[in-house]
Amino acid sequence: MGKIRGYLQSLASAMLFGCGAVMLSAAMNRGTNAATVCVLRGLVFSSLLLVLIKKRRLSLFLTRKQLFQMVPILCMAGMTSATLNVAYCFLPTGVASSIHFVYPVIVVAAETLLFRTSIKKAALPFLVLSMVGIYLQTNQMGTVALSGVLIALLSAVFWTSYIVLFEHSELRTVHPFVLNFYQGIVLMAIGGIWLAVSDAPFLVPDAKCLLLIIGNGIIAGIVAHLFLQAGIAALGGALAAVMSVVEPVTSLWLSALLLQQQISESQWSACLIILASSLGLMLTDFFLTGKRQNK
Repeated sequence: MGKIRGYLQSLASAMLFGCGAVMLSAAMNRGTNAATVCVLRGLVFSSLLLVLIKKRRLSLFLTRKQLFQMVPILCMAGMTSATLNVAYCFLPTGVASSIHFVYPVIVVAAETLLFRTSIKKAALPFLVLSMVGIYLQTNQMGTVALSGVLIALLSAVFWTSYIVLFEHSELRTVHPFVLNFYQGIVLMAIGGIWLAVSDAPFLVPDAKCLLLIIGNGIIAGIVAHLFLQAGIAALGGALAAVMSVVEPVTSLWLSALLLQQQISESQWSACLIILASSLGLMLTDFFLTGKRQNK
């Protein structure tokens, strides 16, 4: 029952992240910038979570070891948001999300190399397949869009680092409200430093843009992260990652439907190839797990 709940939580987080991606892209299209989004997004969900923490009388105290682990792990999560926000400036939402979604295969590869998880050599064909999908994406784009592809890939590396480090840390024992409260503070710090060292102004063009950022902070910043962390706790990082297969599908359909973003047939095919690599990896994990249990 616990694993079924973990599957549902991971899938729910993926759908919410996909919705949040479309909201962020819409906000960026209205003229805001990635640094402003980081500051406001972090402010929204840290403020709301502080209210919930006080209401539930939770402690914000962390042990020295948890604090030492928290800083790099939450910086990885914050840099994921920052780089993915920039990628939306160069690429359609669904394309950026699908490239970012190579992270499940990278997670499994990292778990295999660093922690010797069960999938091992079976992960390699799916890693190659996801690289083929990325090549098809980049082959359709010019020099500027290629920068967006590289930034989206960087966001996948940051998110992989977050998932792997979180799974093998003591932060799994920290209440999710408390952990995500600190994550909001880290995200605000990243956005503040970004604004300080760059020429980008703090910019919110209109009320609709602000509402989109606030909505993203609630949906993707709080709820999706809570579901994801619960899914990792129940399934482990590798399987929770590949169960997030519906994230780019959600963002692809919503960006095409709501934002009228044009995606070519070749780019759709590339997105499907990336998704197929994650689905194939998930089915392989089921097969290997069932085979071990039957012995």
